[in-house]
Amino acid sequence: MTRILSYFAKNLTLANLTLSLVIMGGVISWLSLGKEEMPEFEVPWLRISIPYPGATASDVELFITKPVEEKLKSVSGIQSLRSTSANNSSSITVELDSNMDDRRELIASIKDAVYEAQLPEDPAHVLEFAARELDLLVGRGDELAKAPQHPAHAAG
Repeated sequence: MTRILSYFAKNLTLANLTLSLVIMGGVISWLSLGKEEMPEFEVPWLRISIPYPGATASDVELFITKPVEEKLKSVSGIQSLRSTSANNSSSITVELDSNMDDRRELIASIKDAVYEAQLPEDPAHVLEFAARELDLLVGRGDELAKAPQHPAHAAG
């Protein structure tokens, strides 16, 4: 090891050339690597969040979570449901079946099931996060007036 170091210490031009080649190789490699800011990926679950302002956790469970869960149980392609009812909101995690044929069709079926649920306030608006349909968001009335509406509720 000391022989190599002493050789490069005596031949500074060769040492600088080697260092330059290593740096250039690193820069060329970095530039040729594929990079994306938002790479494509799919997660095998969705999260549905439904606000119910002013309600207790037990009211949210009774009037929001249970009706939505009942509708979601009829959708084929769902592996499991996990829900949390808290003060003012309900959160339902839907695990999708890994053998599903069409993910978009399944998501549309899940949205339709959420719309069909008899919730205390109507109409419900479902928002999709633009980042790869990770979550669904359900809101009420003026709170989401600027949100894109589901075609079934666009006329009302």
